Amino acid sequence: MPNFAYIDGRYIPRHLGSISMEDRAANFGDAIYEVWVVVNGQLVDERRHLDRLERSLAALHIPMPMARQALTSHIYRLLRRNVIKFGTVYLQISRGVARRDHVPPQNIKPSVMIFTTAKPALANARQNTPKISVKTGPDLRWGRCDIKSTALLPNVLLRMEASSEGFQEAWMIDDQGYVTEGTSSSSWIVTREGELCTRQLSSEILPGVTRETVKELAKNAGCRFVERAFTIQEAYDAAEAFITSATSFVTPVTKIDQNSIGNGEVGPVTLQLRDLYLSSSGL
Repeated sequence: MPNFAYIDGRYIPRHLGSISMEDRAANFGDAIYEVWVVVNGQLVDERRHLDRLERSLAALHIPMPMARQALTSHIYRLLRRNVIKFGTVYLQISRGVARRDHVPPQNIKPSVMIFTTAKPALANARQNTPKISVKTGPDLRWGRCDIKSTALLPNVLLRMEASSEGFQEAWMIDDQGYVTEGTSSSSWIVTREGELCTRQLSSEILPGVTRETVKELAKNAGCRFVERAFTIQEAYDAAEAFITSATSFVTPVTKIDQNSIGNGEVGPVTLQLRDLYLSSSGL
């Protein structure tokens, strides 16, 4: 069965999909993106991802290319065409196609690309709780990390370095020694005093959708939750650590650099929040 993609109003076989050499996403990274997980044919955290999409577009002065309802209709039509029950959806909106120039023309029209990926293993998320190790490195990104831009070169370089050393994720550290976030995830710790911490929102981190859902679940579960910056040393000394993202859900971190976290096993708070998030997602 062919796998279809949606590109600027057309459904075409994914292997035939392409963008113009003058698309500003390719020339300047002048684009935003969102990724949804699909569970039983439904988008997880659908509204929150759309909210962030609109915030990112507004910050870059890119108009919403169509109404929300029209956009989600295209996504669900693509899911049905590709028979995706468990998987992911990638959506990218660039400023559009125009002659390469730093200043775009006034009448430029945004370009939209959507594709899906089947991931049937997501159906078994409850049967497997992965443990990952994290490498740390300097945060070299620009000053508006709260915008979900496709310009991810610092993230890519640090993640490549981490992967080459056997780590599954990397946490970025600011100039003051505080953890900002992961290359593709939000960073969390549980202190030895039982305090659940993740960095407060600002222009220095992406407002993670899964982060926000887990934050609500933690509060409702009675966790001692606080939003604050924490140092890499605090992370080394933590009782537990984990990451959150649309595709990793709540994933335990049992080693940071060469330091085992807690007793090196998955902690009870992490397990509780993973279970609560999977339940809220329909898994």
